[in-house]
Amino acid sequence: MKEEKMDSGGDRQKLIEDEIDRVKAARELLEEAQKLSAAGGRRDPDIDEVIRKCRELERYRKEEIAIERCKSTKERFIGLRTGYLENGRQPPHIDDLVRDFGDREQELRAELQRSKFKAGSASRNG
Repeated sequence: MKEEKMDSGGDRQKLIEDEIDRVKAARELLEEAQKLSAAGGRRDPDIDEVIRKCRELERYRKEEIAIERCKSTKERFIGLRTGYLENGRQPPHIDDLVRDFGDREQELRAELQRSKFKAGSASRNG
């Protein structure tokens, strides 16, 4: 009989790894949009600029994975912008988002290390 579910430590690690991948992809795409904006003469572009750049990147990308990443990130940023506007706040600029995503990625990596350490300790202790 096949084991249907990983242990809870393995599940947790997989969830953290998946979130790290999503955060890293979003940060990398933001950095790419940031570079494109700077090349176009804009500094400190806003979230609308990110969405426009994601759409541009989507059109010019050839690899299916990159296109999906652009679409996913664009949709997430449209949702993010909507959330800020619904709460009566202006959406942040790319520089702030890049920093926030970088910080989140580091937090997740630290959490993953703690999770792996706990799982290793538990397996050694029986």
